[in-house]
Amino acid sequence: MTEYALTLHEVCGPHPLDAVSLALLPGEIIGIIGPAGAGKTTLLKVAAGLVRPRRGTVCRSGAAGYAPEAPVFPPALTVRELLGYYARFHAIGAMRRVLVHDALEIAGLAPIANARAAALGRVDLQRLALAQAALGGRQVLLLDETLSGLDPLARPSSPSACWRCFSTTRPPSRPPDSA
Repeated sequence: MTEYALTLHEVCGPHPLDAVSLALLPGEIIGIIGPAGAGKTTLLKVAAGLVRPRRGTVCRSGAAGYAPEAPVFPPALTVRELLGYYARFHAIGAMRRVLVHDALEIAGLAPIANARAAALGRVDLQRLALAQAALGGRQVLLLDETLSGLDPLARPSSPSACWRCFSTTRPPSRPPDSA
């Protein structure tokens, strides 16, 4: 029997979703395309568990990470503080510091770790959203146009490289002194 990371079966609503079914294997990468208003964002929110469907079933093998197209973070917190806040849902003590350290390095945010969210430009906000969504080695990573509109040099080299960086199979780095 195949073990899927995410399955949706006959998921309907909220509007405009109508009887959508899909099954994703662990590590599988897909894209959802369609015109504006077709329900792509709604489908991702249903898959992430942020919106309840009117009908149908959603099954995930673990928690899903979701990064919206236009992320919003508390403006007074630094990049490090924000990742530390989200990391507390996945680890404590030294392991939490490792998660934050690795996320900063992988997302290319280490040089601006002490910058406040209010001071970040679009590229850095998108990188922060991706890092936050992937914390904790998510089995399902749902990106809602997270990389769209970014300069090609600002994007990860490939979606699969990005996924490998955040997967649970990545060996932990040594804990930094403070995070």
